[in-house]
Amino acid sequence: MDTQDLSAFVRKLPLFSIFTDEELAGLTSSAELVSVSPGELIFDQGNPGDKFYLVYGGRVRILQRNEKGQ
Repeated sequence: MDTQDLSAFVRKLPLFSIFTDEELAGLTSSAELVSVSPGELIFDQGNPGDKFYLVYGGRVRILQRNEKGQ
């Protein structure tokens, strides 16, 4: 996926509908495309929030540990 494809994808998302073309260009120019394998951990509870993820294809499960760590 190139920057132009990413911009077109992001432009369709309601969250980014208020962004100008210039703002979207700034966002997508710093984006990094990452592929993950099924079952691979993307981030863990308690990690600092230093990234913003968009799912382009596939699906993601979000789980939260209880007080027993399950």
